[in-house]
Amino acid sequence: MDTDPASSADRRTQSYILAAIFVEFIFYGAYVVLYAVALYLMTRRKSIYNDSWGARMFFIAINVMFIQATLHICVNFYRGIRAYGEVVFETPINYFEQNYTSWDNLSHIVMFGNMLWFGDALVIYRCYVVWNRNIWIIALPLLLLAYSVVLNLVLYAWWELDFASPEEMHPVISTGYPLAFIQNFLTTGLITYKLWAQYRESVKAGVIAYGGPVRIITVMRIVIESAALYTVELMVIIPLFFVNHPAQFVIQSALVPSVGIIFVLMAIRLHLAQQEEILRNNGIQSVIPPWFSNDPRLQQTSTHNGDGVDPELSLEVLSTATTKPPQLVNRASEATLNRKADEAGGSLGEV
Repeated sequence: MDTDPASSADRRTQSYILAAIFVEFIFYGAYVVLYAVALYLMTRRKSIYNDSWGARMFFIAINVMFIQATLHICVNFYRGIRAYGEVVFETPINYFEQNYTSWDNLSHIVMFGNMLWFGDALVIYRCYVVWNRNIWIIALPLLLLAYSVVLNLVLYAWWELDFASPEEMHPVISTGYPLAFIQNFLTTGLITYKLWAQYRESVKAGVIAYGGPVRIITVMRIVIESAALYTVELMVIIPLFFVNHPAQFVIQSALVPSVGIIFVLMAIRLHLAQQEEILRNNGIQSVIPPWFSNDPRLQQTSTHNGDGVDPELSLEVLSTATTKPPQLVNRASEATLNRKADEAGGSLGEV
């Protein structure tokens, strides 16, 4: 029996890396299902190309993220076959640690960084829209995102050029996850605060949830709950990284599909919340989504609400409408609301 501590640690790390591949497959499987549902909900409209720029951007973004997540899991699976099946090096751990400049190991970490950047950029843009396109509100999150991009580019160059020792690079590397957590917490907090402030204004005005397909408090809950998965994963991986525990690789692999899950899950939940609100306003009680039912009343409400308002208005339009008296909201024309939605980048996914 081998009692070498180094060999024992290597075997433990190999086990965690293998577990990480399986965990990513599980998360990716859930991602595929949610992505298919979200894609169906978005493409079932008459023409997605008639949507606002923000809606089209979100639609393109979730497709790009899904492609990246698919490529990432394919590369990760290939790495597992090479390391554990073909045993290219003496041990699987040597394949990952001594062959980190190979195309598969390098592309694996590059796609990991790209996925996180994409997700962070979408969250920052959502925060920008919710705050009425105030660039100063997102100044700090943008700086943190820029730092993350520069940090990863430096790491890519370091792997190729080896211009510093691991000890010298460790203080720089160790800032990555904490700053990602701060940025995510900050943007989610800003969005939540804006929603809560708008909700308080609506309460003071005596108008709650008029003029929009989803109540503000419901949107706020969806935003917080959807962001919770990514936040919890960062909270877990940070201490694991600093104590150099191999379980960090499991969380790292789960992060890639999790980022995509956040946005498609938010799109689905917002759609369901919209349909629930529309059904309630029309006096229909049903737990069956309209797009799964043959009931003509439900089919009608799945595309058009009682006031003639497109059910995929943005949060910004919702926030504006909730401060208006009910009679003014009910008189608003569909053209006016659609124009406001275009100005706000209105879409199901932009909220």
